Amino acid sequence: MLQRPHVRPRSVAEATDLFGRAGIGSDISVVKPDDGVHALYVTRKPEA
Repeated sequence: MLQRPHVRPRSVAEATDLFGRAGIGSDISVVKPDDGVHALYVTRKPEA
């Protein structure tokens, strides 16, 4: 397995929990390509 240094693989549940604890958006969309390896997390900056 090839892995970048300092990158920790996380499940979608772990990542969204981490975002929540960091106060990053309450509405996060997750896009998971068919490769089963990557996930893209999308949130929007609240309007001021």
